Amino acid sequence: MKTLGLIMIVRDEADLIEKNIRFHAKQGFDYFAIMDNASTDGTRDILEDLSKNIPMRILSQRDTDYRQDAWAGSLAERLSQRGIDIAISLDADEFISGLTSSTFKEIATRLQHPVMCPRHNMVPLKAELSEFAKGSLLATRYRVARPLPTQLPIMLRRMPGKMLFPLRGLRSIARGNHSIEHEIGKRAVSDDALIRHFPVRTYDRFLVKLEQARARFRQERDVSETTSWHIRRWLELMDFGIIENEYKSFFVDGNDIHTYLNDGTIVEDLFSRSL
Repeated sequence: MKTLGLIMIVRDEADLIEKNIRFHAKQGFDYFAIMDNASTDGTRDILEDLSKNIPMRILSQRDTDYRQDAWAGSLAERLSQRGIDIAISLDADEFISGLTSSTFKEIATRLQHPVMCPRHNMVPLKAELSEFAKGSLLATRYRVARPLPTQLPIMLRRMPGKMLFPLRGLRSIARGNHSIEHEIGKRAVSDDALIRHFPVRTYDRFLVKLEQARARFRQERDVSETTSWHIRRWLELMDFGIIENEYKSFFVDGNDIHTYLNDGTIVEDLFSRSL
C-alpha cells in the first residue's frame, strides 16, 4: 500500500494540535512533516511529546513573513526524502476523513493524479458562545453543506478545497494549499473525502491571530490585497472598534438555524464527538 504524509505549518495551536495529529494518525497517515512557526503557547512541546510515538519531522521557522508556499514545498521535500508517496497540506483546525467507513489512507492510496478535497466549515450556535469562551472549541455540531453564493455571512460562504497529490512529480504548492503545479496535468474533485474546518476559536485567540496577520502583511511584498481578503477586512473592523460584533456573527443565530437546516445550507454533523 502507498504511504501517506501530512504537511502542516503551525503557530500557537496548543488547543487543537494534539487532537489533530492523533486523529490523522488513526486515519492512516504514515508520517507528519510539521513546521513550527515561532509558537509561544506550548505547541512545540506538544509536538515533541507526540513525536515519541508518532513518526514526524519537526522543523523550526522563526521568520514571521509566512511564506506558506515555499515552506510547504520544503516540507513536501522532507516527505519525499522519507519515501512517502502521497501528501496533503492542512491547517491545525482542519480534519480530513472519508465519507464511508474506510480510513482516509484507504481512499488516498487509490490516487493516480492530484485531486481536490472539498472543505466545509463547522459552525457553532450563538447559544454556545459562552462555552467557546471556556475553550470548548470542538463542541460544534453543524456543518455548512450547501454554502451560500455570497461572501457574507463569512462562515457560510463557499470554502476552497485543498489538494491531495502524489509527491512524485510535484513542482510547487501554491499559497493557501488550494492548488499545485504538478507534472501530471489531470485534476479531479474527490467525492469520497471531506475536510471539516473548525474556523471559530476563542475570542482572545482570534484577536491574537489578527495581530499576527497584521505584522505579516507589513512584511509582504508583491502580494495582492485580495489575498487573505477576509483577514484584511477583519483588521479594518478591529481598527474601527467593531470586531467583537463580527466575531459574534460567526455563531449561527437560533432563529436562523431551522431555516438553514430546512434548505440544506447546514446539516447536523456529530464528527467532533470522535475527536
